[in-house]
Amino acid sequence: MLQFPPDITLVIQLVTFFVLFLILNKLLFAPFAQVLSEREQRTGGAEDSAEEAEADAERIREEIEAKLSAARAEAISAAEALRKRTRDEEAAMFEAAKEEASGELARLRSDLERERKEAAQSLRGEAQALADRMVAAVLGA
Repeated sequence: MLQFPPDITLVIQLVTFFVLFLILNKLLFAPFAQVLSEREQRTGGAEDSAEEAEADAERIREEIEAKLSAARAEAISAAEALRKRTRDEEAAMFEAAKEEASGELARLRSDLERERKEAAQSLRGEAQALADRMVAAVLGA
C-alpha cells in the first residue's frame, strides 16, 4: 500500500533506476544506437552505390545500343552503295556489250552487203557470158 509520506526506499529505488539507466545508456544503448546508425549509413551507401551502378550500366547499355544502331545504319548504307555501284557497273558492261554487238552486227551487215554486191556482179558477168554462149549456140557460130 501507498503511504504518505513515502518512505526512503522509494527514493532509493528511483535514484538506483536513474543511475542504472544512465550507466546502461552510456555503455549499452548509445553504442547500440550508433552501431545501428552506422549500419543504416553503410546500407544506404551500398544502396546508393548500387543505384549509381545501375544508372551507369543503363547509360552504357544505351550508348552501346546507339553505337550498334549507327553501325547497322552505316552497314546498310554501305551495302546499298555497293548494290548501286554494282548495278551501275552491270549497266555499263551491258551497254558496252550492246554497243560492241551493234558494231559487230553493222560490220557483218556491211560485209554481207559487200559480198552480195560482189556475188551479184559476178552472177551478172556469168549470166552475160552464158547469154553470149547461148546466142552463139543458137546462131550456130
